Formats: sequence, structure tokens, C-alpha cells
Amino acid sequence: MSSPIAFRPDWLAQVSEPIMDPDLPICDAHHHLWDVPGHQYQLDEFNADATIGQDASDRHNVVSTIFVECTTSYTEGTDAYQRYVGETAFIDGLAETCLKRDDISIEIAKAIIARADVDDHETLTAAIDVHTKASPKRFRGFRHAVNWDADPEIGKAHTDPKPGLLLDPDFQRGAAILAEHDVIFETVILHTQIEELTKFAKRVPKLKIVLGHMGSIVGVGRFEGQEDAVFADWSRQISKLSECDNVHVKLGGINMMRHGFGWHKRPLPPTSDELVDRTGRYYLHTINCFGPQRCMFESNFPMDKISCSYHVLWNAFKKMTASMSNSDRSLLFQETAERLYNIAPDS
Repeated sequence: MSSPIAFRPDWLAQVSEPIMDPDLPICDAHHHLWDVPGHQYQLDEFNADATIGQDASDRHNVVSTIFVECTTSYTEGTDAYQRYVGETAFIDGLAETCLKRDDISIEIAKAIIARADVDDHETLTAAIDVHTKASPKRFRGFRHAVNWDADPEIGKAHTDPKPGLLLDPDFQRGAAILAEHDVIFETVILHTQIEELTKFAKRVPKLKIVLGHMGSIVGVGRFEGQEDAVFADWSRQISKLSECDNVHVKLGGINMMRHGFGWHKRPLPPTSDELVDRTGRYYLHTINCFGPQRCMFESNFPMDKISCSYHVLWNAFKKMTASMSNSDRSLLFQETAERLYNIAPDS
């Protein structure tokens, strides 16, 4: 995740749209920041993506964001959890800097989801302690990505997980510790692993679980050209997962290359109407299953920047939900995330 990505600003700039509903408050529930020599993505870069103009009508009303771990700025240490805390401290420092800058109106990284090896249950209590000390106002939980497939074209997470990790006894012991400390657990899986996550969620019913990217539909490798079949399987499994009351879902993150839509291969990037037409059914099915009280929109920037611009992406989200009530849209765009991560506007 911290390796350079071939962003093409000139390519993205070919599609520009008026901002829909510019007054609608947004909490971007999932994005990354990193410090990579020659490929920075920090406050200035995120702010430039999110605020395409100086006038309020030229931008989406992003008021706060949630940072999610991305293997940046680790410190040296003998134990993994001691190395991971460097990222939390780095992001906490960026968030403090953000508050002091008059040119940034967004509270970037108002909450931090750090990295932990949940299966290393013997160090989890210590990990919770050091991350809390590194960011006492912002640390909210851990992400342990477990997405795995034997096909190298589909690949696996940066955590190098083994198959079936969610059901490993050591992993479940770690999950129980997180639940005991009221720490949020986030994960990324592939759509082929939704059944595994459902079993896991039922075994740790007190754990607050957040599924990123709606279960990560796969459209490459053996799934290439199988979009309708994938949707049918994914939608059945998402419906079953929604029966687990302890699971929330982030809506977004499906414009990366492994999802198979191929936006990055086109001479022009997609418009918001094209995003709605091609991907809207995934979002609407997830919302129908989980309800706005357990769903929140995410940009997954800069990862999804490979395919579309920030303003086009959020226009698509707004178009998908245009027929919904104001109260439901407020939940999806801001309130669910701010409640779950305990970042009310005045906190």
C-alpha cells in the first residue's frame, strides 16, 4: 500500500463535473496517508483531492475523515506491535498539524485505525496500550486485512495472511481481547471470504466489526468476465452477513484494479453517471441489507484514485442515494461514521 501508484492527474482532469449537494456534510470513513520518498500522500495531497476549488460550491463538504493503516512510518522494534505504533504517532502528528492550518477546513484523520496482528493475541493488550498512548484522542481500533487467494493475479493482503485466518483459534482469542477493551476491529476480505467473516462475527458477537470495501468483489483472474455471477454470489453472502448485528460496512473501495471494472484502461476516466450505472447495485444492495445505521461511505483515497477523481466519486455516491430521505443520507454520509468512531463534531 505504501508503494508508489501510477496516478495520472492529467487523465483524471479530463472529466470535471458540478458538485452535487455541496452543503451535505461528509465524514470520509476510510482513506490513507503515507510518507514515501518521491511519492508523498499527506495533508496537502489529500486536501488537494478533496477541495478542487476555493469556493464552497466547488467542493464536497467533507468535514472529517477516518485514517486507516497503510504500512507507513513504522519505527524500529523487536516486536511487530512496537513497529506499527510509529504509523499511529506519525498520523496523530499530521492530524494535530491539520488543526493549526487555516488553509485546510477538513479535520483530517479525526480517528485513527492502526495495524495489529490480531492472531498475536499475547501482545494485543500491550498493543492497545501503546497505540492509545501514541494517539490518546484519535486511536479507535485496529485493522488486520485477511484478503487471500491462491491466484497471484488476485493476490493477498500486505499482512501476508494464511487462508482461513479469521477462524484460527489464536485469531479469535485476539478478537475476544479487542471486544473486551471495546476496540474496533476492521478487516478487508475478498467476496469469496464473506462466509468465513459471517462465521467469525457470530463467534465474537460483542466485537465491533467493520468490513471495508463491501467485501471486495473480485473481477480479475478466474472471475474476469463473470460480473453477474460474482454479483449473485456476493449479494447472497452479504445478505447473510447482515444478520450479524455487530458488523458495519464501508461503502466504497471497489475501483481498484482487482475489482475488474477496467476504468484505468480507458482513454477517459469514468463520469459519476458511469460509476452509478456500473457499480450502483453493489452499494444499494448493501444499504438495503444493513440499513443506513450500519453503512458509511468511504473514498479509499488515494487507492481508488487509479480510476476516478474524488469529486466524481462522491458525486456518484450522492446520485446513488438521491431518492433516499434526508435522514438516511445524513447517516450514510456522516452520522454513522461519526457515531461508530466517536467523533461527534464537537469532540
